[in-house]
Amino acid sequence: MAANFAVREHKVEHTPFLGAGRRMFPELYFAAQKAPGRTPLWQAFGKTGSEIKVPTKDMQLLRAGRDPVMLLAWLVTNKLYTPGGLVHADRSIAPLSVVEIQAIMNGLMEFLRPGDMDLHRVRGIPQDGAVWCGPISCST
Repeated sequence: MAANFAVREHKVEHTPFLGAGRRMFPELYFAAQKAPGRTPLWQAFGKTGSEIKVPTKDMQLLRAGRDPVMLLAWLVTNKLYTPGGLVHADRSIAPLSVVEIQAIMNGLMEFLRPGDMDLHRVRGIPQDGAVWCGPISCST
C-alpha cells in the first residue's frame, strides 16, 4: 500500500476510496489564487448533482495545486470530469480559458483512458503498482 501512495514526480494520485464515479460532480468550477512573485495556486471546485442552487463560492473544493495540468489529470484519473458537463471559471485562470481546460481534459481522457486504470485490465504493470501512461504515472 505504501508503494501505491508514495509521492513520485509526475505521478497522478488515484483515490479509489472517493467512490464518486461519473456524474458525481456534473458542474466543475476553476479558479487560481495569484500573488506577485509566487506560482499560482490552481483550484478545482465541484457541485454535486443533488445541490440545486449553490453559489460558486460555496462549491466543494475538490483539489488545489501549483500545476494546472496535474490538477486536470487528477480530475480525469479519478473520474470526476465528464465530457459535456458544465465547466466554468473565474477570470483568475487567465491566460487559460474554459475552452482550453475542456480541450486539455478531453485530450487527457483519450490519453489516460480512466477505464483502463483497473489493475485487472491493464497489462505490463510494474511491481510497484504504478501504471505508466506516457510522461504521467497513474497510480492505482
